[in-house]
Amino acid sequence: MIKKLLFLALFVFVLSYAVQCLSLTEVFDAIPAASKINSSIKFDAQTRARVMLLTKNMEAWYARWIILANAKKSIDITYFIYNKDIFGKSLMGLLLKKAAKGVKIRIMADARGTKGFIRSFMGSDLMQELVQFPNVQIRAYNPLLKNLPMILIKGIKALLASNHDKIIIVDGKWVIIGGRNISKNYFASPKDDGTVFRDTDVVVNSNKIGKISKIAFDEEFNSMKNYKITKDLFGNIISRKEELDFARKIMETFMVNPEKVPSMIKDNELLDEMCKEIRKYPRLCKMKEYTKKFFEYFNYQSDTKYIYPVKILDKHSAVGNNRDDISNNLVKLMDACKKEIIIQNPYVVITDLAHAALKRANDRGVKIFIHTNSPVSSDSLVTQAIFLRDWMKLLKEMPNMRIFVMKNANKLHAKVFVFDGQVSIVGTYNMDYISQDINSEVVTTVNSNIFAKEVTASIMNDVKTSSVEYKIKVQPDGKIKVIYGPAQHCDESLLKKLKILGFFAKWARKLI
Repeated sequence: MIKKLLFLALFVFVLSYAVQCLSLTEVFDAIPAASKINSSIKFDAQTRARVMLLTKNMEAWYARWIILANAKKSIDITYFIYNKDIFGKSLMGLLLKKAAKGVKIRIMADARGTKGFIRSFMGSDLMQELVQFPNVQIRAYNPLLKNLPMILIKGIKALLASNHDKIIIVDGKWVIIGGRNISKNYFASPKDDGTVFRDTDVVVNSNKIGKISKIAFDEEFNSMKNYKITKDLFGNIISRKEELDFARKIMETFMVNPEKVPSMIKDNELLDEMCKEIRKYPRLCKMKEYTKKFFEYFNYQSDTKYIYPVKILDKHSAVGNNRDDISNNLVKLMDACKKEIIIQNPYVVITDLAHAALKRANDRGVKIFIHTNSPVSSDSLVTQAIFLRDWMKLLKEMPNMRIFVMKNANKLHAKVFVFDGQVSIVGTYNMDYISQDINSEVVTTVNSNIFAKEVTASIMNDVKTSSVEYKIKVQPDGKIKVIYGPAQHCDESLLKKLKILGFFAKWARKLI
């Protein structure tokens, strides 16, 4: 009997070890392809696609403009934030032009992240111009007044639930997914504005990936929780068409030849203001050169470089249909790692699920590398307040972990993971409870050591040029001595505010 028990225990140990030691490729292959809820639609486990990494702000803007400007049949676009600056208005102007040409357009904006574009009272809605066309549909995601009853069913998470997806799908084959919203904060050069975000997107060219991405878009766009933007009851009282047309023409001109954009328009105040605004970004003028580079990269007549196995992973919000292809698969990838986990993320409030996976990896000897914001770079003081309570404990619990933070006002917004230099994830998913439990999210997963090297190189460049490392030493009595931390590079008054904020924020940790 004892021999049988010993044999059973040994069998269980070997089996658990074997499962733990699955290769990243095996885990990648096992991740289910996206499909409609309760649908039989399936996609190949190894969908291969041409992928381009976008780490530079201006190139990310050019890529969007190129793809949208060349749309022939359809455009699906969803963002958390659309700002009413020259970038937001010119994008709407471009969509307006495509709508007039008959391109089928669907736009979704989050009701919390985007406000100026989706208020329709008395014509203040700039998107009102687009819904004049029968081929255009616009939705506001989970507006508060429409979905107040959901609070009684799903609690405060239903009130906070946002569509955090950032997706562009053009003609069913061009897809852009990543961390960027539509605003100068994501597309202006940091040399023109030192406070803009450092972010990451990918462009994927594939009909199959287009179909999968469309499923992610459709499931949110067709939600009954959304508000349909329609024409004004009494007609389009205040027309914004001229404003949007001006913005598009100014942007198109400036990106190719800024000298043709006049410095002053005496007889048109609105046009004059937009010309002055775009001149704040003098480096946004390399569109012609980039367009050639872009199409050379995606030229199908070239070799098979830049063609990798790709999967789109989707997650619904707290008011959605309970899809979450991301959170547990991140854990599976962490559990499969044997050497290194690299995480670049702006908002690090480690969840219980992620903490357990990282601790298991640490205990196996896996190196863990986290790059995030500091108090001087973050746009979320509440998140930083929690992070400042956590970072020392994380380093103590996981001695194989290293933490690097941005040291200046150039904010980090990229949401990127690299596992053992093989599997990369780029998308909208933050390392916090909001992404795990509350918001909708979407990511692109790529299985390629070549692509992983490119992603890793961009992160390491950020670390080398813009970051400092937080370090501690654990004393013999278990106490922590800070070698280098926030106090060594941040304003003392700011740290005091964050300490107070952190005391109160800890009670709402799972809502942050």
